[in-house]
Amino acid sequence: MGFVVGAGVLGLPYSFKKTGWVMGSLMLLSVSSLTYYCMMLLIYSRRKLESHYKVIKISSFGDLGYAVCGSIDNTLAHLFNYSNPKILGLSPKKLGLNSIPTLTHLAPLSIFADVVDLGAMGVVMVEDVLIFLKNRPVLEAFGGFSVFFYGLGVSIYAFEGVGMVLPLEAEMKDKDKFGKILGLSMVFISLMYGSFGVLGYFAFGEETKDIITTNLGRGLLSTLVQIGLCINLFLSFPLMMNPVY
Repeated sequence: MGFVVGAGVLGLPYSFKKTGWVMGSLMLLSVSSLTYYCMMLLIYSRRKLESHYKVIKISSFGDLGYAVCGSIDNTLAHLFNYSNPKILGLSPKKLGLNSIPTLTHLAPLSIFADVVDLGAMGVVMVEDVLIFLKNRPVLEAFGGFSVFFYGLGVSIYAFEGVGMVLPLEAEMKDKDKFGKILGLSMVFISLMYGSFGVLGYFAFGEETKDIITTNLGRGLLSTLVQIGLCINLFLSFPLMMNPVY
């Protein structure tokens, strides 16, 4: 789950404020469906290339691009003659985790990151419910067309790591079940996203800020939530870097 969840989820309540909670929910579900469709297209493309054209083993998005486009440079690293840690976005503390070559060994870290992320989001949603029951702000179901593309952009940003679907499927033992498992995961994530966005907007109404954690103010609860989200991002980063191998 961690390879799909993006930092944009914190902006969903504000997006729902702009677009309206019904329109925002429909857009989120549409983007989720398209994301799943595109991920499965990558899987089917890899399978077809490997079976019909006898190309080399494709285990990442870059490999698929190389198989389709040939020797055209397919990553940012090919644009430089040297390795720059600043370009790669690596820090010394992350280098150790990024050196783990298999997703199997990264699985415990990913599971822990998911648990922390779910806990942090759960705390925020419970707080949202309590605030909503107390304040009952005025809500809008539909916003204007002028904010359509803003809501669409936030929804797309909330889903990340689409290219990770290839290495995940490559390491799965029973690949025939991958599509079903991925679909169920996307349904769960979409419901979680929708609940997070709707409850955040329901709690604060027109006072909803662009990053929902800022609505919680300063205090122990807000600090714990932000620490939990930081831990999730830190431990999910090595998973995103795995295709480098």
